[in-house]
Formats: sequence, structure tokens, C-alpha cells
Amino acid sequence: MSKRSFKSCLNRRRRVLGESDLQAKGLGDMGFYVNVHRSSFPDWAAAQMGSASPAMKPDVTLTLCLSSPDHFEAINPEERGILLIQMLLKCAMNASSGNLHRADACLHQISHHASISGDSMQRLAARFASALAVRLVKRWPGLYKALNRNPSWQPKADWAGPIFGKVFPHLELAYTIIAQTLTRTMAEERVIHILDTGSGDPELWVPLLHSFAHMPHGPPHLKITCISSNKLALEKLGIRLVKEAEALAMPFQFNPLNVTLRDLTIDMLRVRSGEALAITSVLNLHTLLAEDDRVDAHFGLNKGNIVKECKQMSRFLATVRSMSPKILLLVEQESDHNLNRLTDRFVQGLYYYSAIFDSMNATLGSSSSEERLAVEEMYGREIENIVACEGLERVERHESYGRWMVRLGRGGFKPVRLWYESMEGVKDLVGGDGEDGYKVRNERASLMICWSQRPLYAISAWICQ
Repeated sequence: MSKRSFKSCLNRRRRVLGESDLQAKGLGDMGFYVNVHRSSFPDWAAAQMGSASPAMKPDVTLTLCLSSPDHFEAINPEERGILLIQMLLKCAMNASSGNLHRADACLHQISHHASISGDSMQRLAARFASALAVRLVKRWPGLYKALNRNPSWQPKADWAGPIFGKVFPHLELAYTIIAQTLTRTMAEERVIHILDTGSGDPELWVPLLHSFAHMPHGPPHLKITCISSNKLALEKLGIRLVKEAEALAMPFQFNPLNVTLRDLTIDMLRVRSGEALAITSVLNLHTLLAEDDRVDAHFGLNKGNIVKECKQMSRFLATVRSMSPKILLLVEQESDHNLNRLTDRFVQGLYYYSAIFDSMNATLGSSSSEERLAVEEMYGREIENIVACEGLERVERHESYGRWMVRLGRGGFKPVRLWYESMEGVKDLVGGDGEDGYKVRNERASLMICWSQRPLYAISAWICQ
């Protein structure tokens, strides 16, 4: 997009939305003008936001009335993207202030241009509109429960799990770095205990078993404790790892814990004297940040960059520190979705998931394949939780690496250098150095996995201070 076109987009945003109105509602001072060149979000969409920071239907059967492709082809993609951003922001403002009639009117307009089978902006808009619709319906609990086929929150759809690694190369990168760091840290240990706080992915653990089996001093005795609320997934993982260990003639023990991270107690972990303990958390630790903060949200408390203390997280970190692990490995989404005000986290969500959907478009093309719809449904569930839920129900509370540094520092941990063979090897895993596409950068002892300069995931390692 030319500078002239970009400037006209900015002017149009001021005319249509009203910049003063955005400032008054907290959406005009988050730094998109400064950072727009770093985002994979299209320039025209970022300009509109003016801010900083098998096809499955959502659980709620009240879905958008999406028009046919012929209808939205009448408007060019750039203009349509501008319009969708405008309407989504207006809808979020009205939903936040309780103006249900205006929010409903916005959703009706959005339905004419959003589509789960359109371009990446249309797909993204359909997911955010659906999340806003769920938020509105939840004002009538009886109606919401009657429409909701499955009220239990599922952060990650099971059927999307195997597809996830195929679609996103950053997962392979995270696993490679975790494996290299663990084998380096535990090189001299003969009895090793690794606690997996929720990934349960054989694509991480099977290669690691092979790495340990071929250590210079011979294979150590390895115990893996895996936490998961999915009992079937635990059983499958255990069978797979035991077979691999037998084939490698490696002493191995699998300890499955069919609980959530919030219900975990130190007694369940069976940490024995003489074991070298390591802990891995892949896209899961943020769920411990869920708390009943609806009063803070209602009165606008906890504004700014203050990292509010969270009792559940503090207890968990204290428990971990009491076990003196040799290393804690953390992979988390690099965004700020743990904000009290809906409009703040809505804008952050648009900014973050636009890069996710853009990367999907590059990986899978524009087709509406079963794989793509499955992964988009998984992300749609995350978006719904961020937008439609409050209090303990809102578990997708992603935070930036800077905030994790504060939390882990309070808990008695300090960051250490991750181990990887070379930055060139890391770049090979994600596809090189071009302006577009995945790339990796070092930042304050972490590795940031980016899409077109926009950080998506942070990988970090921590030890007890």
C-alpha cells in the first residue's frame, strides 16, 4: 500500500469513527501509528484500529447470517476490511457500554461482509463477531444455556491438535529449542523427572526420548509426569512413550495426572529425592491467571502497566520453587489479552489474531480446507473466551513476556539463555529472513517467534534465584 493510500485510510478513520470518540473510549492511545510497520496486520486495518496495544459452528447456535460471496465481492477487499474494522470496534464499544440495540445493529451490518470462507480479514471478523454475539446473549443466562450445546469451556479443540503442528512451523521450533535446552541442562544427570504442565504432545516427547537414549554416558532413568484434563489423550501418550522407551532399552516411567493445572497439588507430582527436575509449560501457564476480577473491570481498576498480583499464580510458582527445579521452560502467546476493559483486550485481540490468520493464509492458501477450518475453530474458541467471558470463566489471559518477567521475578526465578545450536539453524526452521513470513529474534533472554515482525510467541527459560 502506498503512503498516500495509507494516509487516506487514516483520514477516513478520523471522519467515519471520529478520533476524539476513540480517545474517549480508550482506543486511540495504544500506539498503532508507531508500530503499524511492525505488524502483519494490513496497514489499512491497523489504521482503522488506531490502537496499541469440518466447518464447525460455535457452541452457541446463534450464528451470524452471512451473505453469499456474490454480495461481498461487490466491494473491494481493502474497503471491506476498513468497514469491518470500523464496525467491529463500534460493536465492541456498544457491547462494553451495554447498548445492546446498537451492538445488534453492528452485528447485522458485519454479517453482510464477514465470512468464515472469505479472505483472512473476513474470516477474522466472523470469529470476533461471533464472540461479541455470545457476549450479548450471555446477558440472558436462560437463553444462553438453552442455545449452548456444550457449556464447558475447551481452550483447545482435540481434533485440531494434530493439525496445529502441521500448519504452524513455530511449534516445531519451540519443541526443538525445549529439547536442546533440556538435553544440555540434564547432560550429567542420571535420574531425570520432567513435568509437562499441559502440552501432552508426543511430537515433543518422542524425539526427546531419542535424544536422552543416545547421551554419551548412556540413557538416564527418565520419568515424565504429564498433566491433562483429557484422559484419553493421556492414555494414548503413555502407551506411545512406553513403547518408544522399550524399543530404546531406556529406563522409563510415565506418570499421568488427569487434572487441570489449577487442581494440581505437590503430592500428585511424586517428586523423589535425587531426581533432577525440569518443568515445561507450552501455551498453558496463563490459565492460572484467571480470577474473579469483575469488580475491577466494572470500576475501571488496575489500569496502566501495573502487573496485578494473582494468588493462584503466586501459589503455583511458590510450589514449583519449593521443588528446586533445574530449569523451567515456558512458551506463551506474546500479547496482552489479560486486560480488564473489553475494548482494550478486543483491540489487542484483533491486532494479534490478524497476524495469526494472515500466517494461516500464507501457509494454507485461501481455500477453506477442513484443516484450516479446524484450526480457525480452535482460535475462534480462544477469541470467544477473550471477548465473551469474564471472571474465572475467562482463562485465555495471554500476557507479554515483559509481564511474565515481573511475575516470575516475584516468584523467585530469573531468566537464563536458551540453548540452541545456532541462530542460523533456528532461522532454517521457520523459513529464512524475508520481510514477510516467520522469523525469530532475541529479546531479553527470550526467543520471539514473529510473523512479519509481529511477535506471536515467546520462548524462555528460568532458574531459581
